[in-house]
Amino acid sequence: MSTRKLIVVLLCVLGVASCASTPPVNDARANLSPKELELTRNKEFEQLTATYTYWSKALEGAESLRIYAPENYREMMSSWKSAHDLFIEIRKDPNQIDNKHSVFSSETYAVGFRDRINTVEYNYRAIQGLKKQADELLAPAMTEMAYLQKIETGRYFKHAMNTLSRDYQRLFEHLVVSEVDLATSYQERFLNHAKALEIRVIDAKYVKPLEQKLATLASARYNVLAPVSFGYVEQGIQELSEFVTQSPRAFVEIDEQVERIDFQFRRLESVVQEVTKLINVEKSQFEPFVLEAESRMHHISSAAKGNDYRDQSLSAQSSRIAHDVERLKAADNTRALKKENALLKQQITLLQKRSDSVVSPDEAQVAQDVAAQNRAEIETLKKLVSALQEQAE
Repeated sequence: MSTRKLIVVLLCVLGVASCASTPPVNDARANLSPKELELTRNKEFEQLTATYTYWSKALEGAESLRIYAPENYREMMSSWKSAHDLFIEIRKDPNQIDNKHSVFSSETYAVGFRDRINTVEYNYRAIQGLKKQADELLAPAMTEMAYLQKIETGRYFKHAMNTLSRDYQRLFEHLVVSEVDLATSYQERFLNHAKALEIRVIDAKYVKPLEQKLATLASARYNVLAPVSFGYVEQGIQELSEFVTQSPRAFVEIDEQVERIDFQFRRLESVVQEVTKLINVEKSQFEPFVLEAESRMHHISSAAKGNDYRDQSLSAQSSRIAHDVERLKAADNTRALKKENALLKQQITLLQKRSDSVVSPDEAQVAQDVAAQNRAEIETLKKLVSALQEQAE
């Protein structure tokens, strides 16, 4: 080893040794008696404890301050962590409060703790000043962002929400460098994008599932089997979509529309079920007849009890209507029921004629099956007529 290297190593060793051998007590306390020194240390420890307790409470939930000034926040929390570590060591042995906390530093535990607390306080007050300004100037953006988080926007549109979050952070960055005009201008742009994204979320929650369900039924040819009933559902979904675009927060009205659409879905299922019974004769030929019979029964149920049974099969509807009619003895609706009774008789006659007319030499077996199905429907309607006659008399 060269002489120069030996000298460098020797100096380093002497430097470390000198740091380690520095008296642990400040010069100002060198002349204090042991009792006075203990009292002084106890008093200082109490002061440090009070300071630590204050900032522990002040920084609870400090994560919410990050958005206002990220750089100040990071420096504040880093200094607080260091102050916390120093205090833990002091609390383990308060007598080392005047000792140096590192051989590479001239700071004592007490001085180091206070120095880091000063950094915490400086950044905390800076953030609070920015927070006061932002809470007033950027209130619309903050309210909208909180709402988007509430409706779980990230769950439906993760990429769009991430992009919007970056735009949101930039609003606060403009305030940090005192670019108030830019913050105000960009807030308008942010709100436009946020409102559009809000509508997309509500549409995804309420409209898209209905559209997907309708598409599934279309793939099962419900639009061919019952185009009129299918159209009711399709129209309802379109109206809901338009309403969501105009009033995405009117959840009471949105729920009511969804409920009506769900009813039409059940009604479509019921109509298709009845039409399917006649599908072997000629596709879609009998839906108008089924709808007409359904309409007649709906008029009767409305006149009798105000109920709507159109989301059930025709036989189930007739049974329910007959039950309602039995409870209408001596009611003032007898005249209306007689009229519906006559219309039902005409409907039975039409069904009988229809059943006979569809038979051709090439479709004899099929026609027999259809006739049997029609006879069952005729018997159901006749029972309903009989019940109506008894109540009308």
